[in-house]
Amino acid sequence: MPKKKKKKEASEGNFMTALVMGIITAVFGMVLGIASLAVEPAAEVRNMPEPDKIEPKTVYYVIGKDNGSYKGLLRAFLEQKPGTIKLSEEDLNRWAADNFKFSNNKAGEDDAGLVTLKPTTPNFHIANGIMTIGMSVEVSVFGKKQKMRFQTSGYFAPSGSGFSFQSIDSYLGSAHLPPVAVYPAVSNTLYSVFENTEQYPGLNLSWVTLSNVALDGDALLLTR
Repeated sequence: MPKKKKKKEASEGNFMTALVMGIITAVFGMVLGIASLAVEPAAEVRNMPEPDKIEPKTVYYVIGKDNGSYKGLLRAFLEQKPGTIKLSEEDLNRWAADNFKFSNNKAGEDDAGLVTLKPTTPNFHIANGIMTIGMSVEVSVFGKKQKMRFQTSGYFAPSGSGFSFQSIDSYLGSAHLPPVAVYPAVSNTLYSVFENTEQYPGLNLSWVTLSNVALDGDALLLTR
């Protein structure tokens, strides 16, 4: 009996070791795969090509237009006026360009030995009831820097804090980000930069009091 028990324990130990090593190998392979594709830039276009012109295995990024006017709409939003505010991608991009500019590291700061993600001004594209949020990101890995394009497409849905963006597809460069673990880690890191701006508290206070947030065609509708 003792010999059989030892053989069983050894067999179970070998199985667990193989399982753990398999998981580690799979995760390591996934990370390498994402890293190799992330440095491959997405094809930046003003409009998506016609279906017969789309290149296979090519990731496209549509740059949103930015010649809108937003100040009156922003005032109505911050003052929490009742009704529906209709925002185009032009309005959102002009607002973002005027309000979200991030400077480089202050003198003496050093990213060596760290993995950091630094976003630039976000860009919005809205079409067919789907919003794409994109931004150029400086990725620093142990002091070595590389610029990549982050983009995520999705819609808005009710959440515990009002309404939140629900991602359908996300990319870093040409790498598709898995929706479990990887996308949340990347997006939370990037969005936290915006949450630390002086504009955020006022915007968030007005956001959480909205009764509905919806994407209609090529517009964002904010209802109170």
